[in-house]
Amino acid sequence: MRGEHRGSTYLLGRQFQRADQSSLIFLLLILGACTPSTQDTGSTNFQSTESGWLGVSAGQTHTCGIDSNGALSCWGQDGVEGHESPLEPPSGEFSQVFSGNAFSCALRADGTARCWGDSSYGKTSPPTFALSQISPGFEHACGVLPDSRLACWGIEDQDVLDAPEGAYVQLSSGYDHSCAIDLNDEAHCWGKGPLEASPPPADVAWQAIALGGESACGLTKQGEIECWGAEPSTPPTGQGFKSIQVGLQHACAIDNSDKVSCWGANTQNQLDSPNQKLHTLSSGGAHNCGLDSVGSIHCWGWNEAGQAHPP
Repeated sequence: MRGEHRGSTYLLGRQFQRADQSSLIFLLLILGACTPSTQDTGSTNFQSTESGWLGVSAGQTHTCGIDSNGALSCWGQDGVEGHESPLEPPSGEFSQVFSGNAFSCALRADGTARCWGDSSYGKTSPPTFALSQISPGFEHACGVLPDSRLACWGIEDQDVLDAPEGAYVQLSSGYDHSCAIDLNDEAHCWGKGPLEASPPPADVAWQAIALGGESACGLTKQGEIECWGAEPSTPPTGQGFKSIQVGLQHACAIDNSDKVSCWGANTQNQLDSPNQKLHTLSSGGAHNCGLDSVGSIHCWGWNEAGQAHPP
């Protein structure tokens, strides 16, 4: 499919369609109706049987990882009928993986992007030029080019895809909203929904930002956590945090001692992080996964479809 460039935004040449909020509402209803239990729906911490994993990314109800050979593996809930499965990644060697709502994207060493899974709205059709990072949302995805410009693709909604011009070092996409940090450590956000009326705190120097369903959290240059939007609303205080992730109704962060702290809704024990130091972290709908110092994957939270049970 041929796309067109509008400023710094990559738009697929599709007939305009509005995003259907049914997937987000369905997940929120399920999570709100569930209470913590010892059933298979997700109260157990799981660890991979092998070490040496290079990366892991938790989507809404599936997870993908990169093994020591650069090969992709995915597990959890299968895809939408009539679309490619998010559990069947492309073959070959990859260096980074990013999971969203029933679809994932991965980057090769040369910046070439491949996406697979639910292809609604063209969200599995990334631009053909190189990217340095990708953040999949619900019905769209955005990426950073090697020259630090932004590109977005997926549902053809100008508000969601119209990324700002300029140079950026990090970005995150949520349901119908995205934010990015520029070279001056300032946050710029675009899109619609609840976060449109709840921008990030002003006059803050940011080092990282993370969006979930209807909430966002950022990490200041001093290592403090600030959150806005809906849940999660009460992050841990103090400095010394170095990484942050946001799920649908919860968030987690890693501090300078590699300890994980989580807050927000705990309907599926998604806050019950393992007693294990982690070097990387990724939060999905109601589960989390991370890598320890030897590349073993640790996951916890909602596991109804096996999304928190790595191979």
